[in-house]
Amino acid sequence: MGTVNTSRIRYSVEHQRNIAYGLLDLKRSGINLSSCFREQEPVIIYGFDFLGKEIYQEISDRVNVLCFIDRAHDQEIYEGIPVFSLNNEELIKRTDFYDEIRLLVMIVSDTEKIISDVTERLKNITYVSLYKLFFECKMKTTAFISEQNSETLEALHKILDDTKSDIANIILTGTSYTALLGMLYLEDWRDSLFIMERFVPEVVVRKMQESGLRCLYERQSVQYYDLCYVITEYARKRQIPVWGHDHMKLSRAFLTNGIRVLEDGLGNYKYSDAKRHMIVLDDGRRYMPMGYDDLVSKVVLTGQFPLPEEIVNKIEVVSPSLLWGNKGADEKKEIAEIMGFPYEEIQREVEAGKTIIFMTEPHASGGEIWMEEEQQIKMYCHILSNYQKSQIMIKPHPGDHINYAEKMPEYYVLEGQFPIQMIAWFGIKIEKYIVMNESSCLNLLKETSQVDVYDNGCLVEKWEGAHV
Repeated sequence: MGTVNTSRIRYSVEHQRNIAYGLLDLKRSGINLSSCFREQEPVIIYGFDFLGKEIYQEISDRVNVLCFIDRAHDQEIYEGIPVFSLNNEELIKRTDFYDEIRLLVMIVSDTEKIISDVTERLKNITYVSLYKLFFECKMKTTAFISEQNSETLEALHKILDDTKSDIANIILTGTSYTALLGMLYLEDWRDSLFIMERFVPEVVVRKMQESGLRCLYERQSVQYYDLCYVITEYARKRQIPVWGHDHMKLSRAFLTNGIRVLEDGLGNYKYSDAKRHMIVLDDGRRYMPMGYDDLVSKVVLTGQFPLPEEIVNKIEVVSPSLLWGNKGADEKKEIAEIMGFPYEEIQREVEAGKTIIFMTEPHASGGEIWMEEEQQIKMYCHILSNYQKSQIMIKPHPGDHINYAEKMPEYYVLEGQFPIQMIAWFGIKIEKYIVMNESSCLNLLKETSQVDVYDNGCLVEKWEGAHV
């Protein structure tokens, strides 16, 4: 007996789950999938499972569903519609006199093989992607349209219609830090399509949209999973490079394109993290994220940690401060406004004597809580009791959702979501940073600044530009 490829099954189920989610999302929006078909257009549904039946219920009032095809079923009837195996001669008799029949495939992870088998057997078949149908339907909804700027909608229409656009890059990111790194590293970043997970602060996305940048922002998990599969085909066909994160859920559609990885943080420097978070491709192969997979040709890092020897031959080390320095005045101003960098506010507070910045860390993420809010506030108050209150500004981590202005009103809170490095880039002199031991900014700060490092409320290291 042969072995079962459980990895491939798991990925197939993931496709099915997200197609089911897409159907539900369309129903909630009042859009019927049948609107993408002509009246009485002939259609074959490949896959006689719950998903195939659900698709049938969605489109049967408008289209002419000729039959289902399924490997495990033959000569069955579902609501008056026959179910055939591909080898059944009745299949040819039933379909032979149509000029064109659209084929919907439910088993997305095996689509290429299915299309090949069906088109070899039936000569009048035109495959239509479920993901592209969902894309087309989403583009009709008021909710989707209202969330995009005109530049993004124009680009998406060209992708959907498969017509030429001026998209120079696709940038995948789940953090404003990597979005910023893309803006610094790529000269033509303004001509990019940013695809961003919900972890990017919404205020940053809004600023990007106001600046005329094209950005697709996912407010719920796998909200744009379907769109990404259409965009990746467009990018592959037109040889548009893909940059950014290769470990996001939204990245999965782009993995076989060969993502050029931009640094996210410590995870890019730890081979153990890549092994722990391996992703399964459609063919069942395991993919090593964080830039470690063979499909990745380039990994752009800032060198804030020791370079991992496993990928050292494809790493390009860049200096964000040098990249920033090479930008023109107008470009710097635009990037600063997008990232919400409050230059005047910080400079004013520094001149008033607030020369110490305390950087928080998120202790809850994705529903997982490592430290209760009350405990976290208590620990931070204990740490800051070692310093003068009048000298401190609190800089919350972008993923930290505690309201510090309310919970610690005796301290000044910087509300912006900007990357901390921008303070040095603008030449603002900070006397000291207070960070937690797990901070990914530690290595960036300790070479040039005084840094006090705390672990679980206890001072464990002091840096003054060099280790003391």
